[in-house]
Amino acid sequence: MKKKTKILLAMVVSVSLMLAAGFAWISWNVVEAFEGKKWRIPSLVYGRSLELYSGKSLSGKLLRQELQATGYKKVRVPKSPGEYAQTANKFVIYKRSFRFWDTTDDASKISLTLADGSIDRLISQGRPADLVRLEPVLLGGIYPHDFEDRKLIKLEDVPQNLIDALLATEDQGFYSHWGVSPTAIARAIYLNLKAQRYAQGASTITQQLVKNFFLTPERSLKRKMLEASYAIAVEAFYSKDEILETYLNEVYLGQSGSRAIHGFGLGAEFYFGKSLESLSLQESALLVAIVNGPSIFNPRRFPTRALKRRNLVLNLMLDVEKIDKESHSKAIKTKLGVTSTPRAQTLKYPAYLDLVKRHLARDYANEDLQQEGLQIFTAFDINIQRQGEKSIIKRKKAWGRTGKQLEAAAVVASLGGDIEAVIGGSTPGLPGFNRALDSKRPIGSLVKPAIALAAFRAGAGYHLTSSLSDEKITVTLDDGKTWSPKNYDLESHGDVPLYLALAHSYNQAFVRLGMDIGTESVAQTLFDLGIDDDIPTNPAMLLGSFGLSPLSVLQMFQTLASQGFMVKPRTVRYVTNRDGEIQKSYQIQLQESISKEYLHLIQYALQVVMYEGTGRGAYAYLPRDFSAAGKTGTSNNKRDSWFAGFTGDKVAVVWMGRDDNKPTPLTGSSGALPVWSEIMKTASLEPMDYRQLDGIEYLWVDETTGERSFEFCQEVRQMPFHPSSIPEAVAPCIKSTKPIVDWFKSLFGG
Repeated sequence: MKKKTKILLAMVVSVSLMLAAGFAWISWNVVEAFEGKKWRIPSLVYGRSLELYSGKSLSGKLLRQELQATGYKKVRVPKSPGEYAQTANKFVIYKRSFRFWDTTDDASKISLTLADGSIDRLISQGRPADLVRLEPVLLGGIYPHDFEDRKLIKLEDVPQNLIDALLATEDQGFYSHWGVSPTAIARAIYLNLKAQRYAQGASTITQQLVKNFFLTPERSLKRKMLEASYAIAVEAFYSKDEILETYLNEVYLGQSGSRAIHGFGLGAEFYFGKSLESLSLQESALLVAIVNGPSIFNPRRFPTRALKRRNLVLNLMLDVEKIDKESHSKAIKTKLGVTSTPRAQTLKYPAYLDLVKRHLARDYANEDLQQEGLQIFTAFDINIQRQGEKSIIKRKKAWGRTGKQLEAAAVVASLGGDIEAVIGGSTPGLPGFNRALDSKRPIGSLVKPAIALAAFRAGAGYHLTSSLSDEKITVTLDDGKTWSPKNYDLESHGDVPLYLALAHSYNQAFVRLGMDIGTESVAQTLFDLGIDDDIPTNPAMLLGSFGLSPLSVLQMFQTLASQGFMVKPRTVRYVTNRDGEIQKSYQIQLQESISKEYLHLIQYALQVVMYEGTGRGAYAYLPRDFSAAGKTGTSNNKRDSWFAGFTGDKVAVVWMGRDDNKPTPLTGSSGALPVWSEIMKTASLEPMDYRQLDGIEYLWVDETTGERSFEFCQEVRQMPFHPSSIPEAVAPCIKSTKPIVDWFKSLFGG
C-alpha cells in the first residue's frame, strides 16, 4: 500500500512540476513578448505639409487637390476633423490633429479666403492666424516582410464609445474575469450543442489577444487549453488597461492589397479617412462590428451585411446601458459613412519612395525602417508630382500609336536642393524600373552648357560673343577612323557668336570649341557641376554621347542655377521615432565648386535658349515675361528627348524615349520640353531673378558680330562679360530710329 501511495505521490509531484514548468515557460514567453517590442511597425513616409498664411500664392484648385489627397471629405458644414466646405473663394476646413517633428497640432477649424491667386485672410478657431499647417500627404510605408501595418495608439486617446462598443460585443465581463470566462464557456457549450455545430466561441478579449500573439488559428482542445493558460499568465502579469490597449493595437481589421490592417488607430484612417479620436458613435460601432470578421463584414464589399452587424453592436450597447435610446435611434439610422477607396491604398508614388529609401540607406538598416515605426518627413509635393504625371500621359496620347511605345522620367526640385517630385515611368504608380534614377541615356546637347562653361574657365579668352566657326569638321580618332559630326538641320552657319551657337544648339561649332579647350577640361567641368559618373574623354562626348540618369542631370543643372555652390539633392528632412522625437534631421549640404561669375554668363546664355533658341516653345505654356533658363537635348537618331532648366525657385529635368533604345520622332523641343513647361506652369511661382553681379561688366554689343557697340545703335544688346575676357573690336554703328524693347534690355533695367 505504501508503495502505491508513493507512486501516486510521485506522479502527482511529476505532473505538478510539469505543469509548473509549462506555466513558467508560458509566463516567460508572455513577459518577453509584452516587455519587448510587441510589433514590427512600418515606417511612414510623408510629403511636405502645406503651409497656409496671408499672402501665400494659392489657387482654389490646388487647395482642393491637396485636401482630397490627404483624405478630406467635402461637406456642406464641417462638423468633425477631416471635413471641409467651399463657397466661392472661401474654404472652411476642420483640420485633423497631427504630430509633426517639432510639435503636435491639435484638431481645429480654420477658414480662409482666396483673392487674386493668393490667401487674403486666414482665421483659426475664430481668430486671425499667422500660419497654419495642414497635415502632410502620406506617400506610403516601408513594410516588414509580413506586410502588417498599424498605427500605435494609447488607451487614453481611444473614444469611450469605441471601448464601450468593444466590451459590450466581445467581452462584457472583461474587467471581472481572470483571463477566461466560465460563464461564457458554459453559454457557448449550450449554444453549440443546441445548434449541433460550432455556432459561438467563448474567447475573452485576453484569449483573442493571446491567439493573435502566440497561437495558430486551429480549433482543437489542445489549442484551447494553451489559449486559456496563456490568458491566465497574461492576466497575472499585466493590468486590464495594459491588456486592452495591446488588444486595440493588435486586432486585425482588414486588407489593403498585400497590406494587413491592424489596430483601431489605422482602422479609423483606412475606413473613414480620419483619426481615431474623431470617430462618431456609429463609426466606432462599425469598426467593432468588423472585428468579428473583416472579410465577411467588409463595409465596402458587403455594405448590407456590415450595416446589420453594426446595428447589432449598437443594440448590445443599448442593452448594457452604454448608450441611451435617443443616441441609439439616431446612430442606427445613419449610413455606414466609409470612404469609397482606402486612403492609403490610392497614394502610391514608388519612384519617389525608392529615392527616399536610397537616401535613408546611408544611415538606417532596412530592418530598422521596416519595424521601428519611424515617421519620415520629406519634401514631396503632390501637386507637382501629379502635374508631371498628367503632362507625360498627355504627351504620349498626342503621339498616338507611336506614343504607346514611349517611356518617360522626370525629377523636380526646389532651387535650394529639395527633391519634390520623381516620376520613374510613363505609367503613374507602377512600381518597377525607376528610370529617373537608374536609366542612363545619352544626354545629347545638354552637355553644351558645360562645354561653354569649360571654355570660360580655360583662360583662353572665350566670352559669350566669341566667334565660333560652324563649318564642317572632321576629327581623326585614336583608332585612325574619322568622325564628322553634323548639325540637326544638316546645314552649316558660318561664324556664329558663342551664345547663339548655344541657343540654336549648333553641333559643329561646339565640337570645334570642345576640341580647342580639350575634352578633359569639359569632363572636369562636368565633375565640378556634380556629375560623379565616369565621363569618357573621346570627341563624341562633346555631343553628349555618354549616358546620365535624369537625377544626375538635375544635379548638373542645380549647380548651373546656383551662385557657384553644388547642392546635394535632399528628399528627407526629418526622421522621428515612434514617440515623435526627432531622431535625425537632414540639412542642405553645399559645396563651393565653380566661380559664380562664370555661372552668371551661362545663366544669361540659357535664357537666350528659352527666348530665341530651341527652348522658345516653352512660352506656349508660360507667360512671356516669366524668365526661365534651360537647354534641349536630343541624342543620335532621336533616341532620347531631354529638357533641363530652371526658374527662380525650381529646377526640373524631363526625359522621353523608348526602353528598347529605338529611334523616336521626338526632339528635345517636341517631346520633353512641353512636359517640362507644363510642370513649371504649376510648380514654379517665381521667374528667374537675373540681376547685375559685382565683378561682371555689362556691355552693349552688336548682335551679329559680337563686337562692342552702343545702346543707341541698331541690332545691339547688353550682355555680361568677365573682366578677363572682354571683346576689343568695336562694330560700326548705325543709329536706331526705334526704341529697343527686347527682353535682354529689361534684364539689367536698361
